[in-house]
Amino acid sequence: MGNNQMHNKSKIVSNTPKYTTKRGETFYINFRLPSGKFFRQSLATDSLKTAQATMSLLSAYIPLVQSGEMRGGRFQT
Repeated sequence: MGNNQMHNKSKIVSNTPKYTTKRGETFYINFRLPSGKFFRQSLATDSLKTAQATMSLLSAYIPLVQSGEMRGGRFQT
């Protein structure tokens, strides 16, 4: 039983959905717009499950906003 087994057990796995960040205790949607600026909006939750559920609904629209087919202003949570 060496340090390798102890080290392997301490790996951190993130369940944070793609395009989602957590600042403090709140989850945010965060991605780059065609202009190069970042779109960031609060998901108004500190719950990982709620953030995952919200992002499962919104994630299909992110490529449309990123490609310019849909305006970021119309992309609201």
